[in-house]
Amino acid sequence: MEGVANVTMSSTGKKRKGLKQQLRDTNRLLSKSDLPETVRVSKERIAKLITQEIKEKEKKERDKKINKKYKMVKFFEKRKVTRKLKSLTKQLITATDEDREALLLEIDNLKKDLNYITYFPNGHKYISLYPTTSTSERSLQMRDDIYQSITRQVSEGTISDSFHSNSLCDSQDKKVHDKKLTDEFFM
Repeated sequence: MEGVANVTMSSTGKKRKGLKQQLRDTNRLLSKSDLPETVRVSKERIAKLITQEIKEKEKKERDKKINKKYKMVKFFEKRKVTRKLKSLTKQLITATDEDREALLLEIDNLKKDLNYITYFPNGHKYISLYPTTSTSERSLQMRDDIYQSITRQVSEGTISDSFHSNSLCDSQDKKVHDKKLTDEFFM
């Protein structure tokens, strides 16, 4: 990006201007009436690029704040689900044929829960699978929609099953999934 500098130290030791200061300077320059047309066009492009970069930076900061807020909730839910999965797989070894089907169904549901926790889109308020307080009907509906979408994507093979992958979340799968869910539910 031409003409856009970050707030870092240059080689001379002086501080470079931040994005908002650059935008103010560019807008001040554009407000002059005696500015040549070629300079005006280039400065308008720069102002548009700076504005776009500011919006992206603010979105990243907002997403980071939300992810930090819900990191612990997701961690505890993931731990709860993995412990239950481990317990059920041990029970499955000693189970009779009658209990085996019920256990397999419950294990499958827990795997879906684990996928929900793992692939819930970043930057959005996390809707807990195991809420401690009552939640609104709208939140429950959104949670069910996201849950169904994640389950469908795993069954189609769009994203990998977090239970079977070595690292519980492939970063590439997570990025693709976040974009799809954000477009589908939050726009």
